[in-house]
Formats: sequence, structure tokens, C-alpha cells
Amino acid sequence: MLRFALLSIGLLLACSNGSAEIVFSEFDLATDLSNLPTAPTSIGTLALGANEVEGALVQGEVNELDIDPDIFTFTIGAGQVLDSVILLDFEGDGHFFGLDDGTTSDFGNGTQLLIATLVGDAGTLNINLLDLTTAQQNFGGQGVTAPLGAGDYTIWVQENLAEFNVFTYTVQLNTSAAAVPEPGCFVALVGLSVAAITQRRRRRTN
Repeated sequence: MLRFALLSIGLLLACSNGSAEIVFSEFDLATDLSNLPTAPTSIGTLALGANEVEGALVQGEVNELDIDPDIFTFTIGAGQVLDSVILLDFEGDGHFFGLDDGTTSDFGNGTQLLIATLVGDAGTLNINLLDLTTAQQNFGGQGVTAPLGAGDYTIWVQENLAEFNVFTYTVQLNTSAAAVPEPGCFVALVGLSVAAITQRRRRRTN
């Protein structure tokens, strides 16, 4: 039974593990993410697992009031869910982070967004932003219950301070299969279970 348990755990890890995939990088592509909430940059349908977006907010390129928000939209495919949205790095704590459903973002006063809060300090790094309650959000986001289902979503990142600087960040979007394991993993686990039961019955009859 111990061998069966180890094989099962190994199989589950093999089915779920995967390195993070950089789905968009302003540094590699030399392409600035959209500044328009009505026309975000589309980064396409996310792969199963960890998906990372790398960006930079170039503040004060012309003057101190010249802001550079990054606004992008992505799709969670059928049969998948969005488990977590994690800010891996972001210097300072005056950055706005918004998440909205659909292919555009309605900023307003933040109450129309699922997530609307300040991020960047130690309290908002490496945590699941989907878990933030309404009370924990500085701009009045509605709050959500993770995981989020298939569909389109839009993220808005912006520096609130009017100063000359470049703020880099990385957002990780983690997806998984909805409800049930992938068929190949499920079939393999069933096969292991049948083999273990058959082996136990043979031992009892011998």
C-alpha cells in the first residue's frame, strides 16, 4: 500500500507541476502595454499552470504628471479556473491594482471592479489578491470568491505618485483544471487503484 500511495502522489505531482510561463514581457517584446481601459492589450488565453506578466511603469517620461498605466486583458479557457493572482515583486507601496471581468476596465472610484487596491508593500506581495476582502481593499473593490471561472478578465496596474521613476513588476496568474483531474491522470489513478485492490485480494487467497 505504501508503494501505491507513493506512486499516486508522484503521479498527481507530475500532472500538476509545471514551470511558470512568461506570457507577456514588456522587456522582451519592447512593447508597451496599453494605457487605455477601453482598449487593453490582449495577452490571449492563459496556459494551464503559472503564467507571468512582466511590465514597467515609466513615470514622468515627459513631465512629472505623465503617468504610464499598464492595462491588459486575458482569457481563462473552458474547463479551467483562475486560482490566484499573485504580485511577485513591485517596489514601493503606492501602486494601484485593479481586476475587472470582461475585456475592458471600468475604473471610476473602484467600486465597479472586483479588486481595487494599493499594492507593492510586503503585505501585498506573494499573497493571493483574489482572497482580499472588500474591507482590505483601499479603493473599494467588490471582492471575489476564488477560483474564478472561465471567461475574460482585465488587469489595470498604475503608479499613483507623480514622480520621475521606473517601477517594474511581475504578476503571476495561476490556473488549474476545473472540478476534475485531466483524463489521463484520472485513468492512471484508477488503474493504480484497481491494481492495488487486485494484489490485496490475491494475498488473502494465497
